[in-house]
Amino acid sequence: MAQYKRKSPVPSQYLAGLSPAARKRRKAEIKRRRNQSGNYSKFSTDFVKGKRRKTKKSVYTLRYERRYGSKKSKGK
Repeated sequence: MAQYKRKSPVPSQYLAGLSPAARKRRKAEIKRRRNQSGNYSKFSTDFVKGKRRKTKKSVYTLRYERRYGSKKSKGK
């Protein structure tokens, strides 16, 4: 098989909308966590002034919620 080289080991969508300093921290954190298993803690760059950043839900999350409902509605 032919080997191909990606231009960046971190997809650009993971870095979109971040300042250059936050982008550098996020990239380093992803590279550091790449070989770890089971560590799913939140990234420090996911928060602004102590509050979670608003992000767009993935297509798969939307499909799941449409089919099974959201977690919030399960308890009622």
